[in-house]
Amino acid sequence: RLEAHYFVNQLFLKEDQILRDLARIKDLPITIIQGRYDMICPVFTAKLLADSSPGIVLNIIGDAGHSAMEPGIRGGLVEAANSFRDFQHF
Repeated sequence: RLEAHYFVNQLFLKEDQILRDLARIKDLPITIIQGRYDMICPVFTAKLLADSSPGIVLNIIGDAGHSAMEPGIRGGLVEAANSFRDFQHF
């Protein structure tokens, strides 16, 4: 229900709002874990976001789609979380 509420309301975002407002989060550590075969959030959208800010790390998982339960995505998420922990990026 919660997810449906957000989608019905266009995620409470305007067109290209994340790209336009990227400067607001430029000092935060950002790692994108992206499945190569994700048909819901295609790779080009993650690449567009990563190319918009030099501080964004883009990790494309070659044998994964959209689900966080896929081994490659899950491993990438754990690796990113450990990196944030190890380098005190919170």
